Amino acid sequence: MYKEARRINLKSILLTTSTLPRFISDLTLALSKYCRVTLLTSACSAGLLHDLVGAVEIIRYGYALFRGWERLAYPGAILLRLRAMP
Repeated sequence: MYKEARRINLKSILLTTSTLPRFISDLTLALSKYCRVTLLTSACSAGLLHDLVGAVEIIRYGYALFRGWERLAYPGAILLRLRAMP
């Protein structure tokens, strides 16, 4: 579907988030029916840096020196984890 969306010149949306809660996943999948959607979110130590879920392109950016240190954003919300681990 993503390749089809590129072909017919749909509008593009870039969504950014520090973590990937379920409602953001649902929102991006719903929006992908009407436009190209790219989701930019923080990486987690076990996740792929680039992924395609349905028609949604997901790009995860690294925020720590080593991938194994990227535990701040997952699991849970980044603000709560920042407060717990200042």
